Amino acid sequence: MPVVVTSPADPVPVFPDFKPLELGDRDLIRTLLTAYQPDTSEWTFTNLFMWRHHYGLSWAMHEGALVVVSQSAGNSPFAFAPMGPSPRQNTTRLLLDWLGDRYGVAGTIERADQRLVDE
Repeated sequence: MPVVVTSPADPVPVFPDFKPLELGDRDLIRTLLTAYQPDTSEWTFTNLFMWRHHYGLSWAMHEGALVVVSQSAGNSPFAFAPMGPSPRQNTTRLLLDWLGDRYGVAGTIERADQRLVDE
């Protein structure tokens, strides 16, 4: 079951409160992705929005980084690499621990870019 923000008064979810990806999130997420300059072309709002139901995508912010998780039924949950300013080690560790605590499985980060690996 996807995690959702419990308070609609806060339009920007803060980890560990996630919000399903919606069209209204476009401007903020585009701004965050443009500032980060991801290495792969799949990191666009349009791509994330198109696949949101298939992957059960939700998002939140942590320490200035965009955090996206996949929580689709029948598949192991995972997180995408946090996108934001360095260092992101703390966000990555918290995210992996959260996935493990929530789902009882080892958390994984998918599609980590070289910047995160280098950190």
